Amino acid sequence: MIIEGSISVKEAILNNKREIEVVYIDKEKKTKDFNFIRKTCKNNNIKIEELNNKKNEFFIKEFKLEPLK
Repeated sequence: MIIEGSISVKEAILNNKREIEVVYIDKEKKTKDFNFIRKTCKNNNIKIEELNNKKNEFFIKEFKLEPLK
């Protein structure tokens, strides 16, 4: 299952109802929400993969996602 959007990802991490294998984050995102996600993942031993623009484009095309602005 793929969960998209910072609010949905935060809820999934905090509720512990789903097994989370990895969280993908755009390297350029440095907002309070994204920093919270990074910190929470680290504290819960959840793998984080920070993506550059080229990898972001692959995921957007491969999974037909809408890029976050």
